[in-house]
Amino acid sequence: MISVSEAKAILSQNLPEPIVVTSPLDLCLGKVLAADLYSPISVPLFDNAAMDGYAFAFADYEEKKPLKVSHVVQAGAPFLPEVKNGEAARIFTGAPVPPGTDTVVMQEICEIDQGQLKILSKDIKKGENIRLKGSQTKTGELIMEKGLQLNPAMIGFLAGLGLSELPVYKFPNVVVLTSGKELVLPGKPLLPGQIYESNSYALRATLAELGITATKWPTVDDEPEKVRLSIKEALVNCDVLLITGGISVGEYDFVQAALEDLGVEKLFYKVKQKPGKPLYAGKKGDKLVFGLPGNPASTLTCFYQYVKPSLLQMMGKKPEDPISAALKTTFQKKEGLTQFMKGRLTDGLVHLLTGQESYKMNSFAVSNCLVELPESDTDLAKGTLVKVHLLQ
Repeated sequence: MISVSEAKAILSQNLPEPIVVTSPLDLCLGKVLAADLYSPISVPLFDNAAMDGYAFAFADYEEKKPLKVSHVVQAGAPFLPEVKNGEAARIFTGAPVPPGTDTVVMQEICEIDQGQLKILSKDIKKGENIRLKGSQTKTGELIMEKGLQLNPAMIGFLAGLGLSELPVYKFPNVVVLTSGKELVLPGKPLLPGQIYESNSYALRATLAELGITATKWPTVDDEPEKVRLSIKEALVNCDVLLITGGISVGEYDFVQAALEDLGVEKLFYKVKQKPGKPLYAGKKGDKLVFGLPGNPASTLTCFYQYVKPSLLQMMGKKPEDPISAALKTTFQKKEGLTQFMKGRLTDGLVHLLTGQESYKMNSFAVSNCLVELPESDTDLAKGTLVKVHLLQ
C-alpha cells in the first residue's frame, strides 16, 4: 500500500493536459478560459442616450435660444438627422445621439409647448445623460485573462461584445460503471439478497455539481467476460471511467484483471486510508480509470479525495485546499492509516459524526465536510487543529 500523499502525487503527475476547445457562448458557463480575450469592438459602439428625453446643443441652451423639437430618434435608428441650431430631438434610451447635439435632458423635467422645448430645471450640465463611445470597453482592450472561470455576468458581458464562441478547457466525458449481481435500480422490488444501487446516483450528482453530465453505463454482473466487455465498451466512450465495486480481491472481484487484460496501466492499487483502502487508479493513453470501492461511503470519500481534484485540473481549475478547524471532542484512532471522517463544521469547530462505517450513508447525508486525520496520529485532543475538506 502507498500513503495518501503518495497516491495524490502519482495522480497529479499522470493527469492528461487540459484540452482546449471552441465552445458556443451559451455552453460556457462554469468553464475556464483557455486564452486571453481582447474586445473586438468598443462598447458603447457610439454615443447614445442614457435615458428617454431630448437631445440638443448645450450652447443653444446657454444662449437661451428657443428649441424646436424637429426630430425623433429611437433606439436602433439606422439614419440620424442633423439637428441644427435652435433645434432639439426627441430621443429614447439607447438611441444614437444625432449630429449637432451634445446633451440629453430627461423627459421628466421638460414640457412641450406648441412644438417648443421648455426645460423646467436650471441645473443642466453639458454632456449629461450621454453614454460615450468606448466608455465601458475599447476596441483591442484586454477584457479577460486566461484561467478565469466563466460566470453568468461574464457570459452576458461577452455577449454584449458580440462574441458567440470562446476558447475554453473541455469538460471531460465521464462514464460511471457499477458492478455487482446484487444491485437493483431504485423503484424496483427487491428479491432476497439484493440491495438498491446508489453509487452511480451519488457519483453523477457530484459530477453534476462540477458541471459534468456523466453517462451511466448499464450495471454489469460479477462475471469475468461480462465485466471485461463492459469496461472495453465504456473506455471507448469516455475520457474518465469510474468503476464502482469489483475492485477488491474477493472471488467475484474481476475489475482489476479486466483492466490489465485491456491494456490499462496501473498507477497504484490500495492506499493506506480508511475508508477506501482498495482504491485503484490507472490510465490508458490519455484516459483515466478509477476503480472505486463498492461500499457507498468509501466510493464517495475516494471521489472527493482523488477523482474530483483530478477532474478539476483537467478542466483548467484549481482544486480547493483544505482548511484548518479545531476538533470539538477528543478522538482515538489506530496508527498506520489516514482516516477520513464525516463531520459537521460549525463556527470553526468540527464535530465527528457517528456512523462512520463504510456502508453507512446516513452520516454522509448530513455531513458538510470530510476531516482528514493523519496516519501517524493516534490520540487527538479536543481543540486539535485538523485538515477539513469542505463538501458544501
